[in-house]
Amino acid sequence: MTTDTSKLAEARGREWEVRDRVHRESKLHPPAAKPDPEKTIVTISRQYGAGGHTIGEKVIERLGSEWKLYDREIVDAVAKCANVRTDQAAQFDEKLQSRQESALRYLTNYWGFKPTGYYQHLVEVLVSLSHEGHKVIIGRGANFALPHALKVRLCGSEAYRSHNIARLQGLTLQAATARMHEIDKERADFSRAFFGRNIDDPTVYDLTLRMDHISLDTAAAAITAAINEHIIAVSHKDHHGACATQNAEVD
Repeated sequence: MTTDTSKLAEARGREWEVRDRVHRESKLHPPAAKPDPEKTIVTISRQYGAGGHTIGEKVIERLGSEWKLYDREIVDAVAKCANVRTDQAAQFDEKLQSRQESALRYLTNYWGFKPTGYYQHLVEVLVSLSHEGHKVIIGRGANFALPHALKVRLCGSEAYRSHNIARLQGLTLQAATARMHEIDKERADFSRAFFGRNIDDPTVYDLTLRMDHISLDTAAAAITAAINEHIIAVSHKDHHGACATQNAEVD
């Protein structure tokens, strides 16, 4: 192997470490904009199989036509913002490329869209949506990027979620469970690499719902009620400088 070839292989090998470096390399940090009750944003982080998209749709139905749901639409918006094809943006949609995938791209001298670029455009899209307001955003680390949003987490037992996945996707229970673990890990790795945060940290969220014994409609009603309280709290803070302290026992 020539010296030049060795140097190239070494350089490409270093790029495989991008999942650990992408958060540190990116200089873009979402601005901490002042919360505005007229531009409320709701983020729904979810474990795979907990019903995030369906619940988001039900929340939108309760809130009215001025509200919009953003799920897969985030990928389309990132692609448009970055001026790349949607499939190029989709390769990083709540996941990181495997070492093997990265190796193949570098060995063929093709890397159309780098992880750092994806992160920067993703945050740009999320902040732009927050400026518009009246959005329910599913996943994509929005709860980390938008500190003033009402942040919801949907979870459930493995048994509950794997049965949901098997039923909806026509899989065996074993295949559904494997798929659930795969997606959960991808989303956790994505949040850790791109935002440097633990997706399962309970202190990140304003409302957490365990879906095992809660209907989708009940979850949507609970989220809608929390949104209304969030809007009132922000309005109160705007007028009085601080949110009212609720009476509660310290325990």
